[in-house]
Amino acid sequence: MPGASGLSQIITVGNYNYLLGGYNGSAGISVIYKSSVSDPTTWTVASGVIPALQYGSQVAVIDDFVYLFGGYNTAYSSAIYRAPLTHNRPNVSNKSWITNWRTIETDQSNVTIGGVQATNINFVSPTSITAGTPVHAVGATDVVVTNYDGQSATFTSGYTYW
Repeated sequence: MPGASGLSQIITVGNYNYLLGGYNGSAGISVIYKSSVSDPTTWTVASGVIPALQYGSQVAVIDDFVYLFGGYNTAYSSAIYRAPLTHNRPNVSNKSWITNWRTIETDQSNVTIGGVQATNINFVSPTSITAGTPVHAVGATDVVVTNYDGQSATFTSGYTYW
């Protein structure tokens, strides 16, 4: 184990074990550690942290997502976070699930404007997304938002290039 901790969560994704957060006896831990499945005695700090300093959470890998359920840090939380194990968003430079946590309400989606990939996608709220407009010819274009589960919505002629 990477250190004395309890109330941690552990999962295996691919060839790695991941230890998520926990409690060290005096404070919550938000670090994510990883080890090779073939050598579970050697742990290193992974490149991300759990999305909220919670310990005693539950974690599960379901289909292509890692879910983190609830937890405790001075109060109990009912938040549910998820991160895609893989995604095809070319405009996101860090494709690691470790750093792409979102709450279920503000899940990551893909945005195209006029059939061209948008840039700098930002989730403002469960009903609002901002994105940079890609280069495109003059005229009205459709805006399409596609969730990781494949559901999409199209705003026909939703953006006009001048």
